[in-house]
Amino acid sequence: WKFEGPSDSFKALIDMAAVHSSCRLCIYLATAAHEKEEQSNPGFQKRPCKCEQMGETIYHLFVRERGRFEMKSVLL
Repeated sequence: WKFEGPSDSFKALIDMAAVHSSCRLCIYLATAAHEKEEQSNPGFQKRPCKCEQMGETIYHLFVRERGRFEMKSVLL
């Protein structure tokens, strides 16, 4: 794969300009491990992604900065 370069699907997962090439694979593998852990834990499956409060809808999102692995919880 080093001679052909990364596939288009891999480029879509990671912003190539923001992450050094030695870090991209680690972030991808860590994300896959994190998703697998979430799927095996029933507590993650039941958390709501939005709720209504005083006539307004509040969305609960998990976001990650470019080049970082850690997800942060954001309420919109």
